[in-house]
Order: sequence, then C-alpha cells, then structure tokens
Amino acid sequence: MPAGRPVPGRPVSRAPGAGARSAPLGRTGSQAGRLQAGQKAGGVVSLRNARVQGGFTLLEAIVTLVIVSMLVTVLMSALSQSLSLRTRMLRMQGESRQMLLQEAWFRDSLAGAQPPTQRLEADAFSGGIEEVSFVSAAPLMASGSARIAWRLVRDADGDAALHYLDPVAGDLVVVPGPLREAGFAYMAEGDGAQWETAWQSTAPENASRLAEKGRGVLPRLVKFQATTEAGRHLQWLVYLPANLRASDRINIEEGGDAGI
Repeated sequence: MPAGRPVPGRPVSRAPGAGARSAPLGRTGSQAGRLQAGQKAGGVVSLRNARVQGGFTLLEAIVTLVIVSMLVTVLMSALSQSLSLRTRMLRMQGESRQMLLQEAWFRDSLAGAQPPTQRLEADAFSGGIEEVSFVSAAPLMASGSARIAWRLVRDADGDAALHYLDPVAGDLVVVPGPLREAGFAYMAEGDGAQWETAWQSTAPENASRLAEKGRGVLPRLVKFQATTEAGRHLQWLVYLPANLRASDRINIEEGGDAGI
C-alpha cells in the first residue's frame, strides 16, 4: 500500500506537531469571535453617535432659524420706522413749503398796499381784527390797481379760515381752518408804537387829524397770527414801505389845488 494512506480499521497516526498546529486554529476562532463581537458593539456605538449628532444638528437648525427670524423682525421693524419717519418728514416738509408760499403771498400782497390818493372811502386802507382791505398795486389776477382784502371767514362752528378776495380771482381759501386765536394787528411808525387791533386811513378831509397825531396814512407794520389745527403757530409780519405821512398828503393836496 502506498505510504501515507490510511488503512481501513486502523487509527490514523498524527504527525508530530499536528496538535500544536491545531491549537492556534482554536485561538484564531476565539479571536474572530471577539472581533465580531467588537464590530457589533462598535456598530451600536456608531449608531448611537450618529443619532446624537443628528439631534444636535436639528437643535442647531432650530436655534439658527430663531435667530434669523429675530433679525428679520428687527430689520423689518427698523425699516417700517424709517419709512414712517420719512413719510412724516415729507409731510412736514410739504406743509412747511406750503406755509412759506402762503406767507410769501401774504407779504407781497400787503407790501403792495397803496396809500389813499382820492377823496373816496373806497380808496382808504381799512383794517380790523378779522379783515384788512386796501388798494393793491399788484393784485393776484386783476390788471392794474384793484381793491383786495384778506379776511377771516368763520363757518357754522365758528372755526376761522384765511381767505383772499379780489374782483377777478374772487374768494380764495389761502389757509384752511380751523384756525385758533387768529387775527390781524397794526403798528404805526415811531418810538413807543404799539400793536393796534384796528386801522382806518381817513379820507382827505380828515387828514389834518392824522397830521396832529403824527401818524402815517398806512400802518408801518401789519401782523397776522393764528394757530393751526396741527398746533403750528403762524406769525406773519409785513413791513409796508409805501407810506405817506398825513402832513405830506396835505401839502400834496394843497399844491394840487393850487395848480402845482
């Protein structure tokens, strides 16, 4: 029989060292088992770490969204306040520009007042606390000189509004109401002059009485004051340059009668 082949019925003899080689195989199996157990444990730990990391990422996303929402809210609030402030500033600027135009018109109109030159009451300068009327060299629409008036017109509730009147333009509302504490005042020239609530330039036959008082035919200053509904205080002062003293008027009239 060939050597090395097992004979039926006989025990197989093992070569020396065969048992020693089988022992490492046993140890290798146990190591493999421990490795598989470690891999399973590592997989569980990795899964737990992944779950923990996923939870923190979601929390960070929520915190980020909250912070972004707060920033957007603050920015929108600031933008809204800026737009509101801009709107108020534009409205105040428009009102101020309108007031300046109204005051400029009032000043130009009063500055064009002409002293009476005819023996007619209609040619006189007449001023009261609620109306002033005179002959103007530059009315709004009429050509040449015309008699115009600035008047406080009150409605059924007693609220006043400032109106302009002339023969061509008619009745125009310059400063709408309600105006509180509104009125006109007049001041003569000279030291110690005070504000008066009425001024009436007289016809030529009464000019001597004015001369005795040392007053001009026209007031030196005219004032309009009022308080608007928004609480803005108006105080328009107008200097009247075209003033003719009563004594000068008497001399002119006497010279005219003498043929000068």
